[in-house]
This record gives sequence, C-alpha cells and structure tokens, in this order.
Amino acid sequence: MTAAGIAVGTPYYMSPEQLLDKKLDDRSDIFSFGVLLYEMATGTLPFKGKDLGALFNEILNNTPLSPDLRHRSEGAQ
Repeated sequence: MTAAGIAVGTPYYMSPEQLLDKKLDDRSDIFSFGVLLYEMATGTLPFKGKDLGALFNEILNNTPLSPDLRHRSEGAQ
C-alpha cells in the first residue's frame, strides 16, 4: 500500500494524470504502454529531461516527435 500523494512508478512511463495526482483509469495504462511501444520502435524514449522537473514538463506540455522526424533531427546533429 502507498500513502496518498506518493508517486509510484518509473518517471519516464508516468502518465500526465499520475504526475498531476489525478484519479487514474485505463487511459493511464494505455499512455504508459504507448511510451513503451515508442521506445521499442525508435530505441529512445519519447520524453527526456535533465532532471525530474524537466522530464515532467516534457510529459505534461509537449508532444513527442514522430519516429521519422526524431530520426531526421538526431541525424542532423
């Protein structure tokens, strides 16, 4: 059991609802599974941050690049 307000999970796979301490349902699991599928397809996580605050900001406010666009932007570096 966990206490109220305690986050449990791997931050890279947490849904926005988890980060905002909202009621969770099946959609949260689908979001996390989508992160896993994205990682499997591209070899990288859809959201990254130098620390937890930056990671949470990415999850809450940004849309990940499509795998095609991510590949192009990483190849340009």
